[in-house]
Amino acid sequence: MRGVYFLLGILLFSGCVPEPEFPELTTPVNTSETILFVLNEGIWTYNNATVDAIYPELNCKRSPDIYSYVNQEPLGDVANSSLIIKDTAWIVMNGSKLIYKILLPEFRKIGTLALPSDANPREIISISVSKACIVSLTNQTLYAFNPATMELLSESGTAENYMESGCLVGDEVWVSCGNYAGNNKNNKLAVFDVANLSLKQYILLPVENPGKMRYYKDKIYILCRGNYSDVPSALAVVNPDNHTLDTMIALNSSAYDFDQKKDSLFILSDKKIFKYTLNSKELDFNYMDFSSNTEILYSILADSGSNSFFISGYNPSTLDGKLWCYSDHILSCISETGLFPGTLFLYKK
Repeated sequence: MRGVYFLLGILLFSGCVPEPEFPELTTPVNTSETILFVLNEGIWTYNNATVDAIYPELNCKRSPDIYSYVNQEPLGDVANSSLIIKDTAWIVMNGSKLIYKILLPEFRKIGTLALPSDANPREIISISVSKACIVSLTNQTLYAFNPATMELLSESGTAENYMESGCLVGDEVWVSCGNYAGNNKNNKLAVFDVANLSLKQYILLPVENPGKMRYYKDKIYILCRGNYSDVPSALAVVNPDNHTLDTMIALNSSAYDFDQKKDSLFILSDKKIFKYTLNSKELDFNYMDFSSNTEILYSILADSGSNSFFISGYNPSTLDGKLWCYSDHILSCISETGLFPGTLFLYKK
């Protein structure tokens, strides 16, 4: 999450935190072939993260806070990211320092992993059926756990602070070491041995604050976010075979999220979506324009199977979220969401 908006949220919503209310399920989860789940991060320390189930085939009908309805408990503090494998999801609760194992599509909790008190989990990297890694932001630790049994494993990795995202490439785990807040800066990729999580190498990047990263067609793509003010973002392309930087693509503005569909990357800034075509290396800064909207864009999901886009944003005054669903570049429906709609993921029956 962008740290500045955590602070904004605290200022806007200072006061007593109400007792949680468990909502009615407005749409049964078995009424649609496709369900879009939205992890609403909520406001840091307020324990008001939620999950929305949205049904694109039903004109974006929404079941708000589905986790609380199904499990009769609040989700917790800051829903940061997810890992999806078939009918199982693992949800990373950053502020609560928990990993939930969830059965889809009903979103029933079937396991919990509690992390150490100094952990700050951001993302899960799948290694095998019995091993995955948890990237921790502020305690210099890459945790290993068994996603089947939900138990921590003995091995762990250590790298510089502000680890945020990662991916598995062959026998190596790659992790971005970015910025956290204020003057805390970093511009490195850390490379770990997958067997024992020993640190093998750092790779320096020309632009600070590397965040989300994805491996596609023998290359690693990393969104370097700059510092959100006078250092604009850039897209780094790394060759994992020889551990070298292939190129840096200037984005000329701040960018926060990206996704890949077919042979293109779709990069999300405050008010626009850029399209980078991998084969031609062309960058379209005006692929989609949201300048007329009040909301600041926050997350994107590109679905190759349905040729659909799902884009979330939030109102900077109220922090309330909104979701836009596009099919073949045509707006099909819009839905409200919870506060700070971050990670988006699809479940298809």
